Amino acid sequence: GDYWGYMEVAIHEAMHGIFPDAIWDRKWLNEGFATFLENKILLHFGDINRETLEYSIHQGTSYYNWDGYVANDYHDTSPVNLKIQQSPAYSLTAEMLVNLENTYGTAMFDRFFELLDNNREALQYCFPHSYIDGGWHRNDESDAFVIELLGRAADTNLVSTFRYDGPSG
Repeated sequence: GDYWGYMEVAIHEAMHGIFPDAIWDRKWLNEGFATFLENKILLHFGDINRETLEYSIHQGTSYYNWDGYVANDYHDTSPVNLKIQQSPAYSLTAEMLVNLENTYGTAMFDRFFELLDNNREALQYCFPHSYIDGGWHRNDESDAFVIELLGRAADTNLVSTFRYDGPSG
């Protein structure tokens, strides 16, 4: 109804409880997916329309908004200028998810969660360190691996598309 804004935080926080560890461990993906799904739930129940969803996510907050992110050399605008991998990201990641949905449809998200669900081979590379072949290994490209899973879910190559490390990103 008219008071949907009061439920945004409750819906957002409830979404965290349904994510697999691979998403939970990546704060940029965890907060971004929660922001994305919070708005999708409000859209589904008719509290907001599609234009409000896209506007709200694009506008974001003072630290996490798309225009500020791009203008700040692909870093959030928090006082410490975090790259997205170290940032909570919120609407930055949500904006990417909206763009993925607009381009590839919602079925890609089902496939993404299916790729993560109880899939030890996929999950081990989603964490900063993995125990592989009897030893601990650093997964320097762990965020790229999650993006690669999103690409597989969309049946395309997103790793070359999503670069967060500079003006050409």
